[in-house]
Amino acid sequence: MSAPRLRSGKLRRATVVLALLLPLAGVSAQSPSLEAGRARLLFDQKKYAEAAAVLEGVERAGKQSPADLILLGMCYTELLALDKAGAVLDMAALMEPRSVPLMNARGNLAFARKRFGDALTFFREAHRLDPGDRNAVSGMVASLANVGVEMFGQGRTEEARKSFQEALELDPQSVPALRNMGIIELEKGDPAVSAQYLEQALAVTPESVELLKLLFLARNRQGDTTAMLPLLDRLIAAQPADPEPHAVKGRLLEAQGKQGEAEDEFLKAVERGSQDPLPYLRAGAARRDRYVLHDAVAKSVQLIASFEIQASQAIGKARKAEDLKGAKLLTTKVEEVRATLASSLILLREIDGDALFEEDLSRLQSWYPGSVDLSAALGRLFREKEQWEKSLAAWERILRDHPLDGEAQEGEGLAREKLGQKDEAVMAYRRALELNPLSADLYAALRRLYAGREAELRQILLDRSYRDTRNALLFRELAGLEGALGLEADAAVHSARAVQIDSGK
Repeated sequence: MSAPRLRSGKLRRATVVLALLLPLAGVSAQSPSLEAGRARLLFDQKKYAEAAAVLEGVERAGKQSPADLILLGMCYTELLALDKAGAVLDMAALMEPRSVPLMNARGNLAFARKRFGDALTFFREAHRLDPGDRNAVSGMVASLANVGVEMFGQGRTEEARKSFQEALELDPQSVPALRNMGIIELEKGDPAVSAQYLEQALAVTPESVELLKLLFLARNRQGDTTAMLPLLDRLIAAQPADPEPHAVKGRLLEAQGKQGEAEDEFLKAVERGSQDPLPYLRAGAARRDRYVLHDAVAKSVQLIASFEIQASQAIGKARKAEDLKGAKLLTTKVEEVRATLASSLILLREIDGDALFEEDLSRLQSWYPGSVDLSAALGRLFREKEQWEKSLAAWERILRDHPLDGEAQEGEGLAREKLGQKDEAVMAYRRALELNPLSADLYAALRRLYAGREAELRQILLDRSYRDTRNALLFRELAGLEGALGLEADAAVHSARAVQIDSGK
């Protein structure tokens, strides 16, 4: 399940949901005008346009009271005619500047404009004037929750925490404040405290899918599998068509060794169209179904691409080392999905047989031409079959967009060597060595191609040794070449250097 986010105007690491617009404050003052009374009734029925029309008539007659103007301003706020609301409330302020209903109405207007700090100021004043006014309290709670969101988005986590805590002092059941405190504690690395806040929020809104997912994430980070399975069951009950809780439940049951139950959950995830490739691998293996394995491959390729894009974006936005945590986590996830992809391809080949597997793999690669993993799998397959031209084409396809792919460079080198293109093979191997200087296979390949030109190869490796000063394998290769060339003193120096590196010197 994905990491939580704080929903607000500006986000940095995660997101907090903005509190819903609070109910507009009621007006306690009564107008002697029957029309004004009718307008209040229409307002209570949420017929804001009709109420506004009645109050505009009262205003034109010049008989409006401060309460009528406040109610008209509230109608305009509900209708999102915010400038008109501001003008009317300014008129009311000239007549009754310290009115509690006026402060509440102005707080609602500022809230509608997403000026949550200003809204909080108005509601605080209403609360000061009348500590028992419920509208003022609910307005403060909603505004504090959203001020906290803005602070969190600006990286002011401790100030955000205080804002949420103040909201909870006023209303211990404020779901936005509880939720956001849960996220802050989760980000801080305290999933147990996070879970406490989220449990309190769920006690208020037990059917909230979002809160269930957040609580599951907290329990997952705690490693509390006992609590995780019931949460998944609640999620499944709340959203029976959602495949992902079934996929996650299958993973948990599999980790507990409950293979039969896990297979049932994986099958449900597949039937509902999960984006997780593992259920397709497990279902394909259980049924020996190549078509389900095609889906496992496709889901893996799509997920790898998504994670790589997210990791690239995270690296691009990182300003300090701690900001790279998300990118590192995504990289780990990519490797996990690659393992699923590799297993899917192995099983698909086992079921298909070689001839059909080549056809399947080629078709999959044509569907996802940007997938390095599928092109590499084709390159390896053709290398194994010694179909060197096809193998070369697969590696070149990768290198067009990924020139720093070490496996593709080495694969190109071997294919060109087998096709008799020795000069091109040498260059490919040398490029591969730059990317993977600890590969014994690459040194062996260069020795083959430089047979009879050992002095030239020795100079290439010697030049490299000035840059790659901690590579014991490189110095042993140099020593071997120098021994063969009769340069015993140089061979002894480089052999000794390799020993020093191995010993940590």
